[in-house]
Amino acid sequence: MDLGGYTGPELTSEQITLRVMRQNWTPASDKVFDSTVAAFTKAYPNITVKQEYVPYGGLGEKLRTTFAAGSAADIAMGQSALISSYVYGEMAVPVGDYLTEEFKSGYMEYMRTAVTVDDHLYGMPSFVNTQGMSYNKEIWDKAKIETPPESDKIEDGWSLEQWFETWARLRSWMDGNGHREMFPISPSGFGDGGPGSNYQQLEQTWIRMQGSPDAPQDSDEYKVWAGLSPDGKTVQGYVNNPLAVQGAKNYQKIFTERWSPTGNQSAMMLAGQTAVSWDGFLRDPEFAWGVTPLPRGKIVSLSNASDTFIVTSQSKHPAEATALLAAFNAVPAQVDWAVGWGGVPPSEPVIAAMPAEARDSMAMRININYARASYPPPATPAWFEYTNQMNTTMRDIALGADPADALNKAAEKIDQHLAKY
Repeated sequence: MDLGGYTGPELTSEQITLRVMRQNWTPASDKVFDSTVAAFTKAYPNITVKQEYVPYGGLGEKLRTTFAAGSAADIAMGQSALISSYVYGEMAVPVGDYLTEEFKSGYMEYMRTAVTVDDHLYGMPSFVNTQGMSYNKEIWDKAKIETPPESDKIEDGWSLEQWFETWARLRSWMDGNGHREMFPISPSGFGDGGPGSNYQQLEQTWIRMQGSPDAPQDSDEYKVWAGLSPDGKTVQGYVNNPLAVQGAKNYQKIFTERWSPTGNQSAMMLAGQTAVSWDGFLRDPEFAWGVTPLPRGKIVSLSNASDTFIVTSQSKHPAEATALLAAFNAVPAQVDWAVGWGGVPPSEPVIAAMPAEARDSMAMRININYARASYPPPATPAWFEYTNQMNTTMRDIALGADPADALNKAAEKIDQHLAKY
């Protein structure tokens, strides 16, 4: 069968079992993975594949507990942002050693960077996380406020200043017309919802957009984008420099000005209660809607953190496990999987092979452009602790904490975690 980019040793002829720990996806996407497994075991009847399903939110804990018990699956669903942690903990094997250069180079540059440590590829991402802004045209029309540009080009997005002015006008219209229950911006639907629910995918945008990866490395502009010192030992001057504080003040403003609620109020956009959603793109709303690029700071900052398969170091059959993943990541299978899931493939050859009707919608075009422009989170074994601390800090800032004081305290606590590694 088509093993995609697999170039490792010939697969064993012995009777073996491969265990795969993963979440359930949509029925269409599950079908693609199950079909790949069926074709693989038909081509290699000596290999049995046992799938173990874990709710998405429990994948990380399940991987840690089974690994500690010495019973980890051969293949596990993890996260690209935690690759450094997996490598530090000797939990993953370098799957790139079994893959062709052509296959590896097909990944988007920053997505490949996110799953690479010391020039070795350790993960196979399943899609690229992106967010964009969707908006309810009917609210904007009623308020007689100019809508943002409906474009798939990220450079066409409004600046923060333009958005601040517009959100203020929307708030004024809502209050003046008896709609105090409505808000210009939907609350976050990530994680537990509301402010501070997902620094990795959402709130870090406000901080890192103040800088640039192209600035000198000793500048505040570079440091606020990088989020971590080159040696991985400190975030002092990175998450709490003046530009980071300004980003946090901008974030705080959307709550102090009542542009977004401070609680978790799910589905407000679908209910027609908000003008703009930052959590991604709506599907099948009951009103006219549009898509517009994210606000621009010095750069458009977006995290590409992705659900990512790894082959665990406890696998006795790393070549066979990688071959199964390579089969799932072959272009035909990935096209079918991406269409069923609705996400952006991390591989350029897969994007090129997608049917036009799936690839060329406005929402998918802007998603693809954001995927290509998105950056990995700071690479550190302490990322789990780092992002949890920043979640708490951003929530405190949203609820009124002084941004400079909160970020200084966060930097101290994160550095304590970094010292463990």
